[in-house]
Amino acid sequence: MAKTPPFIPRAPLEKLPLATRKDSSSTSNTIWNIIFELLGTPLGININANEVWAYKPPDSGNSPGGLFAGYIEGFISALKSFVEDHGDEGKRHFNEAVSQSQLTLAVNELGDKAETISADVKNGVFRILFHHERFGYNQSYLSEGLLKAIDDVPREGFSIVVKTSIENEYNAEIEDLTSQIGSILAMPDVVLDPNFKDNYAALKVKGDKLWHKNFGKVTFDYFA
Repeated sequence: MAKTPPFIPRAPLEKLPLATRKDSSSTSNTIWNIIFELLGTPLGININANEVWAYKPPDSGNSPGGLFAGYIEGFISALKSFVEDHGDEGKRHFNEAVSQSQLTLAVNELGDKAETISADVKNGVFRILFHHERFGYNQSYLSEGLLKAIDDVPREGFSIVVKTSIENEYNAEIEDLTSQIGSILAMPDVVLDPNFKDNYAALKVKGDKLWHKNFGKVTFDYFA
């Protein structure tokens, strides 16, 4: 079977038309402020227009601003969902993962195997990634990609998904359950040990992360 040749990115445009340069350089202060309010820290937006605009759709003319803005708006929407789901701990995970406090837009090096839109964190920079033949498509479908990008950055301790599951599905319910068990056993000082750290370490060898979102609930259910 023939080996798939490696993806070769298109050469950056040597020069952008003047209208294109002006259009691509405008970033609304409103966007900066929204991101700052969500993260509690500034996030620089650094898009290499010469590289990205080499993938412009045939009918796009010389106005990248709208397409670039669409990706940023999709990022903001995904970031809002991320912060709503994971709160201050999610902000901390994001800011620690994106250590360079930079956001960019780039072609996905996977080539034909790439998703239409996805994301990763490379060298501390959050990258919105697009398929080389689908630039401008599915710009608002970044929520799963953002979460995966942050969770894929190596770190000590639990993933943000596991932390949220423990907080919402274990910590929020365990006090009442402990009281019930203590009453049944006539042991008011009974202590339930979830053994989170060891169980998490044991499950990590599975490779997949499907169990992360139910980690707290399943632990609670064993006691319930």
